[in-house]
Amino acid sequence: YNSGKVELALGKRKEALDAFYKAINLNPGLENLYLGLAQAYKRKGKFVSSIVVLLAALRQHPTAEMKSMLADVYARTNHYQDAESWYKRSLAEKRNAPVLNALASVYIKQGKYHKAYGILKRLRKETPASADVWNNSGAVFVHFNKTQDAIRSFQTAIDLAVYDATAYYNLALLYFREGNLVSAQEMA
Repeated sequence: YNSGKVELALGKRKEALDAFYKAINLNPGLENLYLGLAQAYKRKGKFVSSIVVLLAALRQHPTAEMKSMLADVYARTNHYQDAESWYKRSLAEKRNAPVLNALASVYIKQGKYHKAYGILKRLRKETPASADVWNNSGAVFVHFNKTQDAIRSFQTAIDLAVYDATAYYNLALLYFREGNLVSAQEMA
């Protein structure tokens, strides 16, 4: 298992897959082995393989973390209804702010802005230092045509995560949409 984690951290995905398979053959009861294998497939871009491993592992280890990881893979492959379902299953076991934010992100991608807004409103109070929460909030405010709230949200996300380009990009798009080309160019 540790060898697989090291190989994965070094970017040696094939070696990581081999190490996780060997570890699973030695001890098929360890949940982390399946999580590691699914993560290795995910990083290699083999999302279907990651989903297959997670679905099989869920039969033995139906944990909130396993369900959340499966939801992440479904969201990554644009299967938003499946992602929503698995995020909800994960949250039914264990309330988790990052999983709630991921569910809000799926709601945004599905156009369910009011559902996303409800989650994000709570998360802004509970986890005010999360740039991802503020960035998602900005996206919701854009769709509600609350431009000033969107700008403040994106700016807060930038302040919290200076090197994360997502909020800069979103703020630049908003400025561009509003016709403020100078501010848009400053964000680029």
